[in-house]
Order: sequence, then structure tokens, then C-alpha cells
Amino acid sequence: ANAELFSGHPERWFEICEDLSKQDGLARRIGLAGLLNGLPGIGRAEEARAMADEALDSVRTQGSPFYIAYATLGYARAFVDVDPSKAMRVLREGAADLASIGVGFWEAVLRRELASIEAEHGDLVEALSLFDSAIESQRQANNIAHVVAALASISVVLTRLDEAAAAAIVYGSSTPYGSANRVRGLRESIERLRIALGEDQFDEHVGSGAAMSLSAAVEYARSQIARARQNAADGG
Repeated sequence: ANAELFSGHPERWFEICEDLSKQDGLARRIGLAGLLNGLPGIGRAEEARAMADEALDSVRTQGSPFYIAYATLGYARAFVDVDPSKAMRVLREGAADLASIGVGFWEAVLRRELASIEAEHGDLVEALSLFDSAIESQRQANNIAHVVAALASISVVLTRLDEAAAAAIVYGSSTPYGSANRVRGLRESIERLRIALGEDQFDEHVGSGAAMSLSAAVEYARSQIARARQNAADGG
């Protein structure tokens, strides 16, 4: 089902998950988790909200860290536009549960999602703190897709903090990998950066970021997070 979704065939993904959700036991739990995770991304968040509690409760009962994280992400994405506080609460609970059983990678995934919502609806500096811990965990796990998504998300936050040059460089560091297109607010952030920097400077900074190794990009992003947090502490 996931292969169909990420290769551009959401209708086939939906058919598989819907079929599973109509079965019993583990198959139903997997199908519900799949629908909850995927429906918000294809413009069907209302349907996801209608089944969200059942889906999340069922995978918590089943106990697989993967499906708990998978359904928690879907739950948050289903509610983020109508009840961001609820979305953040569920992510915090999910991350704490995964931390308690020592599943650091999936904890970091949920904290990255929490950081993205915090950046949009809460405290930008707190969002940077969450990104800082999440991106380091994902780098250590060598999960390139999640590292790249975190870099793009950090760029969005830096843009909102009016750190245009740093934001463009961090965005540029994500571009060679081509897996950040689903990051919330990224398109609007890029347009804002083009206006703030001008086309030539924007392209120059993006090119500088694109030339970095992934490890160097993470270190640069973390240095900019530290700088932005210090500026906030100093009242700047």
C-alpha cells in the first residue's frame, strides 16, 4: 500500500488499506492505521478524523512501535488544521510512550512532526529546540529521508524568524535528495525567501547549501538553531 502511495497511485493505496480495514484482527488495525496516516495527505482529513480514535486506540492495543508512530502521525495531521493543540498533545504523548520503551528513532520522527506544528501554531524557539534533538537522532540512524525533511522544516522556521540567508542555505542543503516536497509551509517559505533575498542571492545561497555533504548540512543547521535560540534569549 505504501509503495503504491509514494509511487503516485493513491487510489490503489486506498483500495488496499480499505480492504484491510474491513477484515479482523491485525489486518484491520493495519488498514485503519494506513488510512489514518494517508488520508490527510490527499485532502481527506475529515474522513481521517472520523476514524482517528478507533485507529489510534487499536494500534496502541496491538503494541507495535511502528504502527503506533504511523497512526499518531496520521492523527496529528488529521487534526492540525482544526485543532492544533490536540494534534500537539497526541504527538507529545506518542513521543513519550516511545521514549519509555527505548524506540529513539520513532520518538524523533514524532518530535519532528511536533516541531513543525509548534513552528506554525506555537513557539518558534521551542520548535527549533525540538528540531535540534530530532535531526541529530535521525542523522545517527542514517535515515536520509527524515533528515532531509527536518532540514527543509528548519528552513521554514528560520524564514519565519527573518533569518533569510541561513534559511536559504539550509533549504538548499535539502534539495539534492528530492524528498522534502511534503513539508508544510515549504512552498510559501521559498517564495518569501526569493522576495527577501532577490533571485540572484537566493540562488547563490541555495547553491551553497546544495554543495554541502549531509553531515555538514546537519551541523550547519544545528549551528543556526543555536544562534537563533541565543538571539531569542538575548531578546534580539
